[in-house]
Amino acid sequence: MMRNKIVILLVIIIFSLGLMGCVKTDEDWAIHNTKEFITSNLKAPTTAEFPSDEEFKVEHIKDNYYNITGYVDSENGFGAMVRMHYKVKMMVVEDMYYIQDAEILD
Repeated sequence: MMRNKIVILLVIIIFSLGLMGCVKTDEDWAIHNTKEFITSNLKAPTTAEFPSDEEFKVEHIKDNYYNITGYVDSENGFGAMVRMHYKVKMMVVEDMYYIQDAEILD
């Protein structure tokens, strides 16, 4: 009986720790939405290759505003893989993410 309680408690703890790793911050969501925005504006969106999220630069500039800087590798109109660096300004309002400005840095 005691062994069953311990096993159940361990399962609950492990499950809870796993969920804690799934919680996304505003910065995580800003990166996610930036990737979607950039991908939707590429010539060949299915070829998009982004770096890991840790390589993005996310700057909290004021209140609900973020600057997200990164790059994407994708095919251009001729089929060649090219790297495009960009900076996106995003506003967060009540779990909604709005692109305020996007700039190609190359």
